[in-house]
Amino acid sequence: MTEQLQHLQDFLTEAIPSVKDLRFQLTEVSDVCVRAQAPLIENSNHMGTAFGGSLYSILVLTCYSWLYSKIQPLGGHPQIVIQTGNIIYNKPVAKTISSVCFAPSEQVWSQFVKVLNKKMKGRLILEAFIEGDEGEELARLVGTFVVKK
Repeated sequence: MTEQLQHLQDFLTEAIPSVKDLRFQLTEVSDVCVRAQAPLIENSNHMGTAFGGSLYSILVLTCYSWLYSKIQPLGGHPQIVIQTGNIIYNKPVAKTISSVCFAPSEQVWSQFVKVLNKKMKGRLILEAFIEGDEGEELARLVGTFVVKK
């Protein structure tokens, strides 16, 4: 586990109580993406598949983690919240839950940072999805995140 990944995992576990309950665990943190996992057993419904609310929370946490990891080097103590989140459940999740959030385009990121530095507040749309065994998209979240410096 890299130092950056461990630092972010420790921060999330301390700052967001549901991280423990979900057993949300980061597996990769980079400029390109964040990947995470959570066990099915702690996040299952009465049908033995992943509970929709858990999937939503895991996807939000995955986006939040990517954004936090990118904002942290800019300095200060930014406040990050989700403003809106829309999720589509494509197929049931019946195994370990694997999520990924990929970085937006460099143009989108640069514009966000420019607005954030100018207005001390910015909005960014991020997407994350739950991956199946063959890389298929089992669920997708599109969320608008607000950052205040």
